[in-house]
Amino acid sequence: MKLDYYKIFAASGLLFLGILAVSPLKNRFADWRRYQKEYNRLLVEQPAKTQIIPIEIRQIWASDLDRVDRCVSCHLGLSEEKLVDTYQPFERHPAIYHDYEKFGCTICHEGQGAATDAIEAMTRTEFWENPILPREYTESSCGRCHQEKNVPGAERLNEGRKLIEDLNCAGCHVIAGLKKGFAPSLDGIGDKIDRQWMTEWLKDPRALKWNSRMPDFLFTEDDARALTDFLMTFKEYGKKLDPLPDELLSDTFSDEIVSLGKARFREARCISCHTVDERGGALASELGKIGNKADKRWLYNFLKDPQGMQPGIPMPQYGFSEEELIVVTSYMMTEFIDWERTETDTTAAYMEVDLFERGLQLYNEYNCAGCHDLNYARISKNMGPELTFIGNKPLYELPIKEETESPVLSAYIYGKMDDPRQYVGNLRMPKYDLSENQKINLTVALLARKKEILPEEYMVRSPAGDGNRIQGAVGEIIEKYSCLSCHVIKGKGYLLATDLSTEGSLVQKKWLENYFRLPYTIRPILKERMPNLFLTDNEIRKLVEYMEMVLVDDTISGIEIGTGQEKFINIGRELFEMKYGCRSCHQVGGSGGYVGPPLDHVGSRLTAGWIFSWISNPQKYRPDTIEPNAGLDETEARAITDYLMSLK
Repeated sequence: MKLDYYKIFAASGLLFLGILAVSPLKNRFADWRRYQKEYNRLLVEQPAKTQIIPIEIRQIWASDLDRVDRCVSCHLGLSEEKLVDTYQPFERHPAIYHDYEKFGCTICHEGQGAATDAIEAMTRTEFWENPILPREYTESSCGRCHQEKNVPGAERLNEGRKLIEDLNCAGCHVIAGLKKGFAPSLDGIGDKIDRQWMTEWLKDPRALKWNSRMPDFLFTEDDARALTDFLMTFKEYGKKLDPLPDELLSDTFSDEIVSLGKARFREARCISCHTVDERGGALASELGKIGNKADKRWLYNFLKDPQGMQPGIPMPQYGFSEEELIVVTSYMMTEFIDWERTETDTTAAYMEVDLFERGLQLYNEYNCAGCHDLNYARISKNMGPELTFIGNKPLYELPIKEETESPVLSAYIYGKMDDPRQYVGNLRMPKYDLSENQKINLTVALLARKKEILPEEYMVRSPAGDGNRIQGAVGEIIEKYSCLSCHVIKGKGYLLATDLSTEGSLVQKKWLENYFRLPYTIRPILKERMPNLFLTDNEIRKLVEYMEMVLVDDTISGIEIGTGQEKFINIGRELFEMKYGCRSCHQVGGSGGYVGPPLDHVGSRLTAGWIFSWISNPQKYRPDTIEPNAGLDETEARAITDYLMSLK
């Protein structure tokens, strides 16, 4: 018996010695050691001699972020400027806003920072689920700290976040910090929409509206018919419709009325936001076939009071007179028709109980209430999984097919964007018409949604608005014309156009009054978006006075410039045209570039204080501007301002 113990002890000792022998042997042929030797050979071959490095494990300790990264044991040339004709893993790190020696590597690239083996460091292993992010998804890591709307240098992240809002993902998924966007209420839909159009719409929205925000739910013919039958029973709006004027009771209209409507439609610049036969702005829906879709009485009432018909809609209320409402309605119902459309007989309403019940079931099953309001007691929501922290989702919780090899979260999310119903366990998500770039950008934005506790000094957030709506008569005007659907004022609204928070310090009062009366394009290379809203003189006066008194920057408004002396104007002209070459981007007198806005008559539009402040440091006011900081001294900035103020 004692002999057996000796045998076991001897065998254990031999095994232990074997392990001790293997460990240094494994270390001798480790990836990091091989790469460091190769790096030293590369240094010897360089034209500019660089001191070789000792063979040792290297690491970055980002103590604030609680990370130890040994990636630099192999990636050795990250900050070496003298290397030429290098290759991975010895290439220099691209120029970024941050010092990688302070932040480490895995905070941006993911991977297993403590590993010294290339496979373990970069790939998904049995005990490590977060491999190195593919290059196209690296910007998702910016979202860990950057919570602002526009992250410098992270275009994929910015576009992905915007897409999440535009596609109204919060209608079906809980996403902390995001609210459901506007979608039309379906109250009265049976009185508003043509039955045939509705069935065709449910089967393929993009076939009827090329820029439709509504995705394709892949309904069968029977499902689309049942859902249509359910929706067509709702005839009551949230408000009582005004009756049609006598001039609109006819089905045909004179050429004169249609011509007047066309003129007013064009003067209102509706195509700044809407497309007509795929031409125009991309902010609102296609209007080219609205005559086949909408009821005439609904259209008349909608043009009269968009907010009353659809509360929360971004569309402004135009200052149309009764006559203008009549002619614009006549024009749209006459001209915006799909003449190739084949009409079918819809006089026989189905109205079968089983179709109504099936339609209700589909409405609830596919969570139509997530986007659309409908006043009916049996409506319920059927939300999808929460996406607030989808970037932390463990793989075992994902419905990934068993045959998938080495699944990773980024591939799963991209797969959902590409073909939502390919995974077992979810057969409700609709199909979006996304480009390859959009799929990647959405994946980046979703990967960025992580639950992490990082030091507050690392966090970058958007400036908070004042939290209060603008009160009084000015607030009513801003709501009436939906100004915050395109503009930001004190942190509130959407930055589709200019930020108006300090507009009173930027532009001159007289110019602003005239602009409100007839908006025009300042930048010829950009699409015109500001519509003519037909504001009254009283509304213009109140808005201009509010901007002049409230929307100001005291550091700008207090600057005094213009001497108006010819010698200073000439000095400024020479600096503008010769030394700093401003004409390469800006036009003056019909010559120059098209990158920036033309500066003809700028002295009648902008204030001297704003011009001086802007050219002194453009990035102070708009960090993402492409206007260069020329490093002007005060004398030069004043001279150029003097010259520009002379252009009246």
